[in-house]
Amino acid sequence: MPRGKDASIRLQARSLAHNTEVFPSSTIITIDGELVNTSDIVSYFEEMTKRRLDKMNRKLMDLEMQMEVLEREMKNANEFC
Repeated sequence: MPRGKDASIRLQARSLAHNTEVFPSSTIITIDGELVNTSDIVSYFEEMTKRRLDKMNRKLMDLEMQMEVLEREMKNANEFC
C-alpha cells in the first residue's frame, strides 16, 4: 500500500505544482517527489562549479611553479655544459 500512497502524494504534488498560485514556476519536483526551488539547484551547481574551478586553479598554479623550477634547473645545467 505504501507504493500507492506515495504515487498519490506525487500526483497531488505535481497537480499543485502546475497551479502557479500555489507554487511559483521556480519550483520543481524531484524524482523522489520533493518540491525544490530552482534557485536552490542553481546555487548548488554554482557552489560545486566554484569548488572544482578552485581546485583546478590550485593544480594549475602548482604545475606552473614546477615548470619554473624545471626551467631554472635546465638553464643552470646548460650553463655548465
